[in-house]
Amino acid sequence: MNITLHILFIGIAFFQMLFMSIQWAVFKRREYVFYIAYIFCVSLYTLLRVHAATGVLNVSLHFWISELLDQPLAILSYWMYICFSRSFLNLKKTQPVVYRYSRLVEIVFIVFIIVKCITIPFDLAHKTTVYIYLFSSLLMVLPAVPMIVLMLKQKNILNNFLVIGSLCYVAGGVTGMLMGVFLPNMGRNNINVLYGIEIGVLMELLLLNTGFMLKNKLLQQQVIKGQQKIMQQMLGNKDFFKGND
Repeated sequence: MNITLHILFIGIAFFQMLFMSIQWAVFKRREYVFYIAYIFCVSLYTLLRVHAATGVLNVSLHFWISELLDQPLAILSYWMYICFSRSFLNLKKTQPVVYRYSRLVEIVFIVFIIVKCITIPFDLAHKTTVYIYLFSSLLMVLPAVPMIVLMLKQKNILNNFLVIGSLCYVAGGVTGMLMGVFLPNMGRNNINVLYGIEIGVLMELLLLNTGFMLKNKLLQQQVIKGQQKIMQQMLGNKDFFKGND
């Protein structure tokens, strides 16, 4: 079984985490922390799925740990992406309605993770867990739809970058799940189902790196405008005092 492309993806994700860590060290912005957490979850999820199929790590994980680091870890990555989105766009201040929808989506994610963790000891059949995951994923997507529509209506370029990037990631994950339904044993231990999410993440990386550069440029422009405004006020005050003299 060829795992080269999957290892390559993990390597790219690692360097993205390293790059974002450097950006966080420079700018100290909270969004970088959430983005690093999102990439870490995706990378670990991919690595463990590859290990389950090939034994590449040469370690043995307890069934409960394997289950805990499968579907819950995938949903945790989406949760971290929602947290990143809120911070990146400063939704609480700039788009409060979208912010409330994002909190609703977050609650749905948390509920799924808790319920999944509770059911792990019951050792449900793999086919059953796959169908539950598919149904739960649909429920998790539904509250995100109005949030995405509202963001696109804003006609904000940063919104557009983030929405398109998130749709790439979600589409990749959904593609992998649907592939698994039509594969033997519901795609269990078949790393081909990872191609969808990997391609989606890579497309998201390209878009969001551009988005980060654009945001940094916009913030720089705001700083320059602020400095110019202060200079104008200072010059106005200077002229005022000269006039009084």
